[in-house]
Amino acid sequence: FYVARPASSRSPEEQAWDLVSSAGLTEDTTPLPGLVHQSPAAVIVAGEQRVVQGVSALTTLIGRFNVQAQAELTVRHIDFDSLGAPHVASASYTGWRAYGGAIAIDSAKVTVHHCLFQSNHALTGGAAIYVTATALAPNTADMVAGSAELAVSDSQFIQNNVDVAGGAVYVETLCEHCTAAVTISRSEFQRNRAAYGGAVACGRGKIELTIEDSNLYENGLRGDLSD
Repeated sequence: FYVARPASSRSPEEQAWDLVSSAGLTEDTTPLPGLVHQSPAAVIVAGEQRVVQGVSALTTLIGRFNVQAQAELTVRHIDFDSLGAPHVASASYTGWRAYGGAIAIDSAKVTVHHCLFQSNHALTGGAAIYVTATALAPNTADMVAGSAELAVSDSQFIQNNVDVAGGAVYVETLCEHCTAAVTISRSEFQRNRAAYGGAVACGRGKIELTIEDSNLYENGLRGDLSD
């Protein structure tokens, strides 16, 4: 468990990554060829259970989270502002791809409470949050279908922007028996943009999506909303 500390004379970036290093998390600094956008990333690895909580109101964390298979992350009272997913090449796709401007989830469990996601961006899917489930230990005798879970409550998604799908949240699964479940409650989606799914979009696979007691307004296609 770790919390954000009160403001000091250090830069926001230094304060944010004091938060990460104090929890013993690993910062992903792998260089990526042709990189266009890259925010620092903390990696939550398999078997880890982490809680990130601001000390008062909303604490700005200038860095992304990559939550790997069979890990768990809970974030509370955090402001994810103006973060961007790194652009990486894909062997099966011509051009660049980038997912999850603030949080990228792969076959893991994430809980978000009372957070603000504002002005985050990604190239392909999920300007704020990307959720996927993939096969664990693929191409081995131990291969099993992964599952992903995202629960969001009392949070806001404002003016996030993605080129393709899911202006705020994008969900998909990438193996036959993989599953993903997303529950959103008492939250607000405003002025998020995408080519499709201005607020939330679901791609391929077995997906369970529940949105309740939430407001979605002025979300739309890229270029359709004036600033």
